[in-house]
Amino acid sequence: MFTLILGSIGCGIGFFIAYFFAAPRSGEPIKTYWRVLATLLLFIGLYLGYKTYEHRIEQDIINNKQNEKIVKLEEAIFEINKKVECEITENRLNNCESTIDSSELKRLIKIVQENSNDFLALGNAAYLSGKYHEAIKWFTKAADQGDTKAQINLGVMYIDGKGVKKDKRIAFEWFTKAAEQGNASSQFNLGVMYNQGDGVKKDKRIAFEWFTKAAEQGVADAQFMLGAMYAKGDGVKKDKRIAFEWISKAAEQGNVLAQFSLGVMYDEGEGVKEDKRLAFVWISKAAEQGNAEAQFDLGILYAKGEGVKEDKRLAFEWFKKAAEQGNVEAQKVIVKLTE
Repeated sequence: MFTLILGSIGCGIGFFIAYFFAAPRSGEPIKTYWRVLATLLLFIGLYLGYKTYEHRIEQDIINNKQNEKIVKLEEAIFEINKKVECEITENRLNNCESTIDSSELKRLIKIVQENSNDFLALGNAAYLSGKYHEAIKWFTKAADQGDTKAQINLGVMYIDGKGVKKDKRIAFEWFTKAAEQGNASSQFNLGVMYNQGDGVKKDKRIAFEWFTKAAEQGVADAQFMLGAMYAKGDGVKKDKRIAFEWISKAAEQGNVLAQFSLGVMYDEGEGVKEDKRLAFVWISKAAEQGNAEAQFDLGILYAKGEGVKEDKRLAFEWFKKAAEQGNVEAQKVIVKLTE
């Protein structure tokens, strides 16, 4: 719009000059030099308008390229951060997976390394490249600025001994920094460390508190652990009904241990009214996810016809699946059935 206005002004000036000075008035003849001046000014206006328009087009092209570069960088950072988050944190909790293939991953890493000044993204790029010492450097810079994702990444790397000597005490310190800022994964990790006395003195009560914080944010593993603590009266007063509620939340999110435990609770009527059909439903879900204990129990349910129609063939198949995973009880049943 600006270029059109400028061109129009230039044209207007030229035409105004031509009209005012070159047009005959009171019978005076047109002076040639005024015609030349008018024409010159007209072309100057047109030229300025064109050059301004040309410059604007060039600038738009440059801006579009810069915008495309920014978008590509943002996409690369998002994908790389997501993949590392899956591998370092979420994979330990919810089994998330990244679908980026190796060639695409290399391309994204290159984009980040060449264009980004984001400490977390640079650390993630280094981590995915196997450059753990460099990742530690970038994560530490980000963590010192309060980045909770970098803090939990450092905690996990200190536990795993990647790029740094294993040190669960330092891991505990980084998890604490992230947890106190509300990071759910770190809250769960702190609960585990306090529960097991790993990197810190064992304290079931404090473990219960951190599991509660993480569970209230929807972390399925924390919900299961919280339910287990209520079921056993571990760090909190025993309450099977509350245990059932938390284990149900975890099971509905697909947590395999919670699904199996929920099935057992329905089977035995613990914290909930006995219901063999629902016991079969939840034990089936855990068995289909590969839990050996659930596979063995599912075999028993089919063998006895509890919660499902009796089926000796299916019972044998599930016993076999459990036995192949090393379940001793299932192995004994298989030996007995094949004698």
